[in-house]
Amino acid sequence: MNCPYCNNQVPSNVNNCPGCGAPMPQIQQPVQNTAAGRVIPSFAHSSWMSITSLCFGAFCLLGSFDDSEWDEDTAVGFLIFFAICLTFGIITIAKERNHKVYKGLAIAGVAAASLAFLIAL
Repeated sequence: MNCPYCNNQVPSNVNNCPGCGAPMPQIQQPVQNTAAGRVIPSFAHSSWMSITSLCFGAFCLLGSFDDSEWDEDTAVGFLIFFAICLTFGIITIAKERNHKVYKGLAIAGVAAASLAFLIAL
């Protein structure tokens, strides 16, 4: 690895460049994804899915409290958000074993969307 400031060769196990003393960026070690046979970061597959599940679940829950009559477009939009929330949430719950926070976010999103669906009926 080269130093981004002085371009000297720097060993990967040091925190500062021996040439100029600049702090070296810490690189997260990738984890082998055995299912696809490729290397991906350990956080890449579920962090965005769990956050999206939670956000879409919250949107569904807020939308379910609307007392006005829903037209066809509103109902279709609600069902699309509900489906995306459930899909991403279930995938995260099934695949995530290391990060309990991401799994918790996905569970909260699925629970919020399911409650919203029951309220909207």
